[in-house]
Amino acid sequence: MAYSQNVNRSEFIREAIKNYIREKKKKEIAQKLKKGYEEMGNMNLEYSEYSIESDSALLQLYEKGLAECE
Repeated sequence: MAYSQNVNRSEFIREAIKNYIREKKKKEIAQKLKKGYEEMGNMNLEYSEYSIESDSALLQLYEKGLAECE
């Protein structure tokens, strides 16, 4: 295979190792990103639920104030 690409064996092996390391790093980064998104997903869910509760309470106060004006 190295012969057909006009490179010597050492250079072919060097490039193969570089490609292997590059692909391994890509997979590691993808795994870290996946883990991070999964961990942040729970936190984001908690924040959104808190936000909905807060917004709901503010809306009720606003509507109560409007009802008192009528």
